[in-house]
Amino acid sequence: MYAIYYLCTESPKQTDYFDSGIIRILGSIWTGKSIANGRNNTAMSYAGVLCKAGVEKDRAKSFIEELISDYDITEMIEYAYSHNIFGCERRRYKSRKK
Repeated sequence: MYAIYYLCTESPKQTDYFDSGIIRILGSIWTGKSIANGRNNTAMSYAGVLCKAGVEKDRAKSFIEELISDYDITEMIEYAYSHNIFGCERRRYKSRKK
């Protein structure tokens, strides 16, 4: 419930900034090794993580298509975004001040 409220209080500019940050973090973690092991599983997993992180569907799709070229993931994106709670783990990616 709090995650939904948190997303509603962000401005569109903040959302773009946070989405870019989340994509940058995950892009540095996700490597070609996992993609080579199984494109279907990898694409579905990435779509689910991006949905839970609160990344907009179009941005998630374009990001995954950059990682996995020549592969249509439209159906997987639709499935992941309809079966996961959008933004439920967004706070996990919020920067922590030390």
